Amino acid sequence: GNAFPIINGQQVSAGFIYSKKGVSIDIDAYHKKLKNITALSLGFLNPENSSFNIGQQKIVGLDAFVKKQFNGFISWLSYSFNKSESRFENLNNSKDFTSKSNVTHSFSTALSYELEGFQFALGWKWQTGKPYTLAKESSDGLEFNDGINTGELPIYHRLDFSSTYKFKLSKRNKLRGKIGLSIRNIYNRMNLISREYRGNNSLDDPIELIEKFSVGITPNLMFRLYW
Repeated sequence: GNAFPIINGQQVSAGFIYSKKGVSIDIDAYHKKLKNITALSLGFLNPENSSFNIGQQKIVGLDAFVKKQFNGFISWLSYSFNKSESRFENLNNSKDFTSKSNVTHSFSTALSYELEGFQFALGWKWQTGKPYTLAKESSDGLEFNDGINTGELPIYHRLDFSSTYKFKLSKRNKLRGKIGLSIRNIYNRMNLISREYRGNNSLDDPIELIEKFSVGITPNLMFRLYW
């Protein structure tokens, strides 16, 4: 009903794809509008109002992808631009603010090589940090006076490696195997991926800062059977 209306979305997008002599290029641009999205006031640190608010969201973005194949190698890189803003009548003085999931710039690239059942791949990812709400220390604890999602987390980046080998277990049937090794976050970077707050269910509750980090260097082993 009126309290939780159905979300309505409109989107327009345009792009093109080019492919020739082992080179592929794919570019898309889009603009999206969402209406009737809802947010609980408690999620925006407003303990005096626990009602849901109805708002809208605007998203503008661009995705670009380039792939090249040559002499057993496959290389590719991608770039994404995203600008997402939300507005709610009773939040942030009814002004637009950056959406929680917004990542303005994101870049990924990878290089793989395959030879006689072996495959090796190296990939790197870089992106700007997600937004978060700034807080200041005071005699009464944390205070929020700079608006919603006006801060930005540090830049995120990591390097990954993977290798696999395919083999036949028997010449008399179709039973095949595959083993693999991958290492995530080779240089062991501690990426801050979330900064949130907890404990605002009443005016007397202290507000606690919660920070989440991605995992450090992480090896993985894999074994598969196909039949």
